[in-house]
Amino acid sequence: MLLEHPLTLTTLILDGAAILLMLCLLLFSGHLRRHKRMEGKLFFFICVLTILFAVVNAGSHAMHFRDYDTWIVAAKICRTLSDIAPMLILFQWMVFVDYTLYKSRDNLLRRYKFAFVLILLCIVMLIVNLFTGIAYEFDEELFTHAHVPFYVMLIIEYLFLLLSFFVIIQYRVRNKGQNFFMIFPFAIPVLAGVALNDIHPELGTFGIGTAVGLVMMYIFMYRGIALVDEDTGFYKADLLELLKKVPANSEIGGTGIVFTCENADEKIQKILADNKPADSIMVQLNEKDYLLLAAGQRESAIKILIECVTEEAEEAGLKISSRYERQKKGESSEEFLKKFE
Repeated sequence: MLLEHPLTLTTLILDGAAILLMLCLLLFSGHLRRHKRMEGKLFFFICVLTILFAVVNAGSHAMHFRDYDTWIVAAKICRTLSDIAPMLILFQWMVFVDYTLYKSRDNLLRRYKFAFVLILLCIVMLIVNLFTGIAYEFDEELFTHAHVPFYVMLIIEYLFLLLSFFVIIQYRVRNKGQNFFMIFPFAIPVLAGVALNDIHPELGTFGIGTAVGLVMMYIFMYRGIALVDEDTGFYKADLLELLKKVPANSEIGGTGIVFTCENADEKIQKILADNKPADSIMVQLNEKDYLLLAAGQRESAIKILIECVTEEAEEAGLKISSRYERQKKGESSEEFLKKFE
């Protein structure tokens, strides 16, 4: 019977491909399987949600042309779950983008409460729809016909994706620092999948679009992921070779602070992570030296930061010393970073 509707058969094939892509990504990426850091946990959860979406979406489309009385309950459940999953995926994506850039849990709670409330309202509407059909109704062949509330939900999903664009643009305007985050490898396949899905409602392309986007995102981010220590979240010393090639910003310049702890352990790593400015990066040069790199900082701010780290280290029974350098006007990134070797 599925052969009578090519779009339904195509959807099943595409969802199967999405599941295969996600399983391969999780299987071959040790970073994602272990997901020790917050970013890894968020990305891993997006992958899992994509698999779940592809499964229930395939199940929803597989109900087409079935006997209405026998399969209507299963069709409603699968379709409801396949409508909830994209909202969770895009919400999780927004959170992943924000945390990857700002590394702040407080920022997430402050920014995305309203978005989470919108998701809850949409979920409630979809549950009510099971009994009332206010969002969409099923015909005798178990195809759906959407009403206005369903399109409102689609608009919310688009807004979630656009908001992630805004967060990245805002970050790059405010901060000139080096980062490895790129949204387009993810956004373009997802937007294409959503658009095709909206043009042909019975062609489910969101799953494959998201899966391709996640794989491309991982490939583009792999260099950055490989340069991060999974346990500390600090960058490895290899990062300096990449940063040396980055053109210096003549307007802002840079600040580097080296903290040296002879008896370095997890305590000093936690102290440094807690005191690290939001728009800076921490590089572990070796077993005892840690380099904090930030955009141009005031002399007073540098001294306060060093004082805070020193006091907390001494309270923890650690002996720590520090020195700092400020990038001079016209000084290249390579010349500046060589001071810390």
